[in-house]
Amino acid sequence: MRTSSILAKFTRAGFFATAALAIGLSVSAQDELNPHPANPAELLAAVDRADKLVVYNYSVEAEDQNRDILYSSLRLKDISELRQSLVIEPPKEWFRCACLPMLEIKLYRKGKEIGVVSLFDELTIEFSGWSGDVRIADREKLLRWFDARGITGPRSAIEGELASERADDIVAQRWLAAMPPDLRPLWPEILQNPLWWRIPPDAAKVSARVLEPVLASEYPNVNQRIRSLFSWFGSGSGHWSGYYAWEDVPSRMLLEYSAGQLVDAMQGEPLTDAEAEGAVRFFVVYTPGALFRPPEDKTLIAQLPAQLKKTLLDDLARSGDQEKLQMTRKAFQMPDN
Repeated sequence: MRTSSILAKFTRAGFFATAALAIGLSVSAQDELNPHPANPAELLAAVDRADKLVVYNYSVEAEDQNRDILYSSLRLKDISELRQSLVIEPPKEWFRCACLPMLEIKLYRKGKEIGVVSLFDELTIEFSGWSGDVRIADREKLLRWFDARGITGPRSAIEGELASERADDIVAQRWLAAMPPDLRPLWPEILQNPLWWRIPPDAAKVSARVLEPVLASEYPNVNQRIRSLFSWFGSGSGHWSGYYAWEDVPSRMLLEYSAGQLVDAMQGEPLTDAEAEGAVRFFVVYTPGALFRPPEDKTLIAQLPAQLKKTLLDDLARSGDQEKLQMTRKAFQMPDN
């Protein structure tokens, strides 16, 4: 798999704690958590038996009579077409979505409920009684069943997911392009560390230790090394808060240098846009912030000469990001123009 694909996939994983749980489960533990494994045949048999279906918006608290009914039908055609749209991947391993469903389909026979199908954002399915979920092999087929009945949520959820994937791919490509070249072959393995799901700050710390000697070999000159880290750190998702946890790796590496070394690296040749973005982000946000040093700790900013602050602010102004400019002026204690 291409490195950018690994990064994008990792980005979308979202560091769910349950992902680490699923990775670390032993077979015996899975058996304990999975007393009734997902069985697609059970679901399909229940649909075959049903003579009525009702599609609800999911609600944690509301009783059936108070829930939004999206669709209800006694027609055999609706039930038969639902059955045909459920093309399910045979379960290969246990998994369960650590999230709430977007909607539920209740199945009835002769007025009695015989099963509930829960649908999650990525079109994974849970059936009542199962302790695990299944994946839909033909998502478009199921989406068309909802579309034909005016149920727009599943299509919107998938379109939103695809848009997020495209955005993540762009972020991944930019991040990898900015990464010092000798570090790129190590990055896929860096992302496999289970600490990213359990304790992201520790994962960043471990990753920095692995990458630092490789970067030192690639850039023996300290100033070049620091600039490469500024450039990398300035090429992330663009957010100074709420960013992806792996963006803490270059900032954690930068924290190993003294304030004097960081300032010296910014002297001489003008900074590139990415270097300036990374430098300002590092000094202003003290990324990774409270994870490694208290946010009220201003010792690094205090080491910045006044002229360098102005240069960095001018460089940042080219981005046009007013929020970042305001944050920088406040951190540098520089008045608005």
